[in-house]
Amino acid sequence: MTTREQQARTALEKLMRQAADFADSWSIDRQEAWVAAIADMVRHEEDRTHSFGSSTPVPAWARREFDGRMRTGECPILSLGTVTDHVEWPRIVREHQVQLVNGYYETPPHGPAILAAYEHLTGLGYQPWMETEIHLTGVADDGTLQFQLEAGALYVEGPLPDRTVHRVSAELGELAVLNPTIGDAYGRSNVTEWAWY
Repeated sequence: MTTREQQARTALEKLMRQAADFADSWSIDRQEAWVAAIADMVRHEEDRTHSFGSSTPVPAWARREFDGRMRTGECPILSLGTVTDHVEWPRIVREHQVQLVNGYYETPPHGPAILAAYEHLTGLGYQPWMETEIHLTGVADDGTLQFQLEAGALYVEGPLPDRTVHRVSAELGELAVLNPTIGDAYGRSNVTEWAWY
C-alpha cells in the first residue's frame, strides 16, 4: 500500500466517524472506489485545488469541467471534491444528465429551483458560483464512478438591486437564508450568499 493510499484510508476512517449513522449505507465498492480516487488525485499546491488522477475512472466531461477547480470536500460524504468557482451548472446538468440536488437536506430548495436562480443571475450578467460537492454515489458495472452534484449555497459578487435579491430569494424559497455583503474564504468581497446548509 502506498503512502497516498494509506492517507486516503485514514481519511475514510475519519469520514465514517463523522458521518455516523448514514455511513452504514456506503457499500464496500463505493468506499474502495473513493479511497482509490482520493489516492490518485493530482494536487495543485499553488491554489489548493486538485484534479482527477489519470487512473480515476470518471467520464471525460467531468475531467474537462472539474479538473483544477476541485477543493477538498468538507461534508461528511464520499466527496470527490468541492467546486466553488463559476461553472455553467445548468449546462452541465442538461448536457450530461447528472443530477444537482440540495446537498444538505431533502427539503427546498430542490435542484430545479437552484438552477433557475443561478440562470436568472447569469442572465443578468453576473457570474454566480455555488459551493457544490461532487458526491460519489456508486460505481457502474464498467467501473466508472457515478456521482451527483450537491449544492449548499449560491453566491454572487457585486451590488445587487433589491428586485434581483427578491427574485432569487423567491426562486430558492424560504429555507434559503440570505446573507448580503459578506466576504468568502477565497478573497472575494461584497458577496451576497443564499445558504441552505
